[in-house]
Amino acid sequence: MESELEITDLCVAYGPVRAVKSVSLSVPRGSVVALIGANGAGKSSLFRGILGAARTTSGQVLHRGERLRTNRKPHQVVRRGIAYVPEGRHVIAPLTVEENILLTSDRKNKLSVDQAFDLFPRLAARRRVLAGALSGGEQQMLVIGRALASNPTCILLDEPSMGLAPIVIQEIYQIFSDRLRGSGTTFLLAEQSAVFALRVADMVGVLSVGQLVYKGTPSEVSALGDLAGIYFGASGSAVNNSSQ
Repeated sequence: MESELEITDLCVAYGPVRAVKSVSLSVPRGSVVALIGANGAGKSSLFRGILGAARTTSGQVLHRGERLRTNRKPHQVVRRGIAYVPEGRHVIAPLTVEENILLTSDRKNKLSVDQAFDLFPRLAARRRVLAGALSGGEQQMLVIGRALASNPTCILLDEPSMGLAPIVIQEIYQIFSDRLRGSGTTFLLAEQSAVFALRVADMVGVLSVGQLVYKGTPSEVSALGDLAGIYFGASGSAVNNSSQ
């Protein structure tokens, strides 16, 4: 299967602090690859490194076989078709739901807007409502819909469940599983909640203190005996030897 993203020995640093340490990961086209790990494991930093929003000290990123420039800027990466949904639900509060989606779509082509509303019926019912007045779950649906409206080949989706009630998380991941997975768009998903990520992922990587310590299928990760220990970097874990 052809790769959407090919990440090789990527290191990301903030001053003297190395947040990501020689991570290598292949993301096949049209797949869902989940990165799970505790807060501070390096998931968001890896995304920022891919985008060029954080300094990479070594390594490379290929998008559809083409190497991204070392001095790349986020807007250049986005123009290539890599959309980014950061953690924290960054809606444009003074604009309506529909106006938020139109920001990333072709205004002459309402198809992408209609598709977003079809995917998230709750948003369709509130299309004229200011985004700042939405619930947390509705805002999360909006930022995902807004990213999809740009017709990307790949979406980096960072911590979509953060701060949401379990019933809302369940709803979002059900839509993800039923409608987004297998849609042709590639997803690289970062999550603290392994429970939800394992339900939708084709492949899973476990990050701990900036390192990719395990890669496997959801069933293989589910079978790990000490996932909590792996999350928090337990020393001597056999998993460290199985990630190569």
